[in-house]
Amino acid sequence: EQLLEDRALTPLLEAKENGFAADLLARVQRVCRGGKEVSLLVAGMGVQVLLLPFGGGGDAKGEAWRAVLLLVAHRYPKVRKATADALYVHLLTYGEEALPPLPDDGATYLDADGNEAGAAAADPAAALEALNGLLLETPWLDNADAHAKPARAAMLATLGLRPPQQAAAPAAPAKPRGPEEGTYASLVGEGGY
Repeated sequence: EQLLEDRALTPLLEAKENGFAADLLARVQRVCRGGKEVSLLVAGMGVQVLLLPFGGGGDAKGEAWRAVLLLVAHRYPKVRKATADALYVHLLTYGEEALPPLPDDGATYLDADGNEAGAAAADPAAALEALNGLLLETPWLDNADAHAKPARAAMLATLGLRPPQQAAAPAAPAKPRGPEEGTYASLVGEGGY
């Protein structure tokens, strides 16, 4: 993270043909995925935010943004707050240049529950204003379902990025059908107790 903040890796990251930025981003995302240690998640998020300017063009930059925006609704409040703060500073620093390419159609996007989350911003200035407003006004440390997830859905919609996929509910474990042969319960059952 310190090397990125000091711009020591900038020449290497700006060279698009070597794919270093995309590879580094993919590795950081892989380490953070499913992580439970808050300090590791916050450090990984910091690296991901610092890599946003080097995400490449088109879909690659959009996916880098999407990965960071998914963290603003993380289950840990400290991760949500740290991500929102880092994104706000990033947007203040880079302005409209920080944004991924916006869709041209101004289409309406749905959140993960199928509800309307909002429409893609028509221009970068409107997108920047909408994102900054959401980052400042959302109580990130409060209930994720009530505040963070709707804000994340609105930010994803503003940028024209797809919403997160809902994880399928785990199947209920099968109920035992009765005592199995050779168990203590079957022995007691045979004895008539």
